[in-house]
Amino acid sequence: MKILILSPFPPPTDGIANHSRNIATELRAQGHEVHILSPGRGSGTPEVTRGLTWRVRRRDIELLEWSDAIFCQFAISALRAGVTGANGLMARARQMNKPVLVAMHEPGREPHLLGRLSWHLYHRALLSASTAVVFSLAAEEILQTASFRPPGLPILRTIHGVVIEAMPSVEEIQRVGAKYGVDERTALQLGFIHPDKGTESLIAAHGEGFSVAVAGTVRERRGFFRLMGMADTRYAQRLHALDSELGARVNWCGFVPGSEMRALVAAAGVIVLPYRSSAQSGIVAMAQSVGAPIVASAALEKQLEGGARIVDATNTAALRSAILEVLNDQALRHDLMMGTKSIGERHGFERLVRDLSEFIQIAPPHPPVEN
Repeated sequence: MKILILSPFPPPTDGIANHSRNIATELRAQGHEVHILSPGRGSGTPEVTRGLTWRVRRRDIELLEWSDAIFCQFAISALRAGVTGANGLMARARQMNKPVLVAMHEPGREPHLLGRLSWHLYHRALLSASTAVVFSLAAEEILQTASFRPPGLPILRTIHGVVIEAMPSVEEIQRVGAKYGVDERTALQLGFIHPDKGTESLIAAHGEGFSVAVAGTVRERRGFFRLMGMADTRYAQRLHALDSELGARVNWCGFVPGSEMRALVAAAGVIVLPYRSSAQSGIVAMAQSVGAPIVASAALEKQLEGGARIVDATNTAALRSAILEVLNDQALRHDLMMGTKSIGERHGFERLVRDLSEFIQIAPPHPPVEN
C-alpha cells in the first residue's frame, strides 16, 4: 500500500516526529510505500516533504492523490500551525473516500488547553477519521467518553512501540551519565516540560540518599499556539523558583538529543514519572527499552502494565519513600528492571507496525460528513 503519514517536525526536533520516522521505516520493511508530510524538514530526511502549513497546498494534494491511506500523528503541541493543514488535508481525504487513521497522542490534556479552539481542532480531526488510534488503555477510556469524539467512531488500541536496539554500551552510559551529572543514585525525570508532568512533586520529594535531575525543555510553539508555550514557560519558571526556595538542589540537564536519551535513562538509578493526567507516554516506552526501574503516578498505571512502583505522586513523603525503596531494595529493583525489560521486548516497533498495517487495511473508507 501507499501510505501518507502526516507528522510534526522531523527528527531530531520532536519525539512524535521520531516516532513517525521509525513507523515509516518499519512499514517500508513490510513492503509498503511510505511518505511523510511535515510542517518542516530536518537534515538527512529525503522521505519527508515540507507541507501542512496554514492552508492545503498543491504538493499536499498530489501526495494525497498518490496515497491509498493516510495516518496522522495528531497532537496540537507538536503539529503547531500544521494542525490546520493536517485537518484540511484529512477532510479532503475523506471526500476522496480514502481511509484516514488518526493517532491521538494527548487526548486527556490537549483538547482543553486552548478552550473551545482546542476542542474544535480535535473534533474536526476525528470528523475526518475512519478510525482513531490510541497507545494505552487509559487513553482509550478517555477517548470513549470525550465530547469531541463523533459518536460511533471506532477506536483501536495498540502500543507506543520501542525501537529494539542494542543496549547502550557501558562506556556510552558512563559517558552520557557523566556529561549530564546522572548516576545510579539519581532520580531522573525527562521529556518536554509542562504542568501535567507533575515535576514539582519530584522537586519537593528530594531528600537524603538520592539526587534529582530533570532533563528537558519547554516545547517550542509558533503562531497562535505560543499561548500554550507561555503557560508551559510560566510553569517552568515556577519549578525553578521552587527549586531555589528549597536550596537549588535539582540538576537541570536541559535539552538531551535523541541519540543520548536511552544511555541517559540507563545511567539513572530510577525514572520518576509523577504525571497528573497524561494517559500515555513515550518516555515509558524508552525506559522499558533499557529495563530501567520506574516510579510513577496512577495516571500511567495502565500503560505500565504492572512494571513500575505506583505511588500517589501528590504525596511528597510517599514519593520520596518510593524512590528510596527502589534505589535501596535490591530485590524490588531487580523485579522492576526485569518487568520493564520484559514489557519493552514485547512492545517493539514490529508489533506496533503490524497493528497499524492491520488497522489501515481494515479501516473502511467513509463518505464525507458534515462539519
